[in-house]
Amino acid sequence: MNKKILIWLIIIIFSFLSIFFYNAKMEFICLPKEINKTSIITIEINHFNIFNIKIPFYKEIIKFFFDYETKKLKLISNKKINYTYSIDSNKIKIMIYDNEIILDIIETKNDELLDSDLDGFPDDLELNDEVDKTNFRKWFCILALTQYYYKDPQWNDRDCAGLIRFCIREALKKHDNNWLKNKKLIYDINVPDVMKYNYPNVPILGTKIFRITDNTSNIYDSTFINTNFSEFAEAKYLISYNFDYISKDIRDVHPGDVLFFSNDVDINWPYHSMIFIGDEFLSEKKMKDIVVYHTGSDSGKEGIIKKLCLSDLNKHPNKRWHPIKSNPFFLGFYRWKIIN
Repeated sequence: MNKKILIWLIIIIFSFLSIFFYNAKMEFICLPKEINKTSIITIEINHFNIFNIKIPFYKEIIKFFFDYETKKLKLISNKKINYTYSIDSNKIKIMIYDNEIILDIIETKNDELLDSDLDGFPDDLELNDEVDKTNFRKWFCILALTQYYYKDPQWNDRDCAGLIRFCIREALKKHDNNWLKNKKLIYDINVPDVMKYNYPNVPILGTKIFRITDNTSNIYDSTFINTNFSEFAEAKYLISYNFDYISKDIRDVHPGDVLFFSNDVDINWPYHSMIFIGDEFLSEKKMKDIVVYHTGSDSGKEGIIKKLCLSDLNKHPNKRWHPIKSNPFFLGFYRWKIIN
């Protein structure tokens, strides 16, 4: 190809790309359209060229947290932008890139969906009372220990994550005579029930107590619960959206916390989990670091429940199962968001 033609071809291509990717117009999509007293506001900015075609790979997502009580708007996105805002009566005006976005502040019936600590769970779901927290922990551990001695026939999804799901559902139930008559063995029944609410009559969620997304854009939308919570959550959703990371130090752990390990050798079971019991509920006081877990199925055979000390687990021949800080496969100790 002639060198002159090649140069002109490069100039034409460069000119076309410059025109095509030239930002001629911006479109702002704001969710929700109406905000509650305390809300997360998500603004999506799409860019268009002079042909009114959306420019690919050029979309901005900006998130704000609006606190009605303090009348403050806080940028919570990683992206740093220049913005201003003002609040007038029942409206908030946000200026971004010389564009004004106006949102209505409304009195909503969904005050129950307020999530003041932004952990993904409505405030009404969280156990704030220390007595409730303690009793929940005790029942969670009692139920895990019970499965070691006698597997509950109502527990169907038998693997390590299934044990966690079963224990939280049962721990939140009312443990009255009707509940006890279906239990052949309970490690300890001398523990009061959680008082704030009882499964399956959980406020807002009902039986959908597991968070399965990190979406907060439509926190006050009518479909929020159905699309963001579920009756079932596999291990990756449990660790990502239902637990808070605490640390890798056993000194920071409480009974009822959960250990997670990365299990990359098995694509079907990428995580392994164990429930930390400690010694609070056991007669063997010398055993202060007990965990209970399900081994998971192996080659089509149903696994078993194991109970052992973390100090013994540190002696496991495969070092990937050692619960120590230096082990990259040990993800750490985690705590349920509803009690943290």
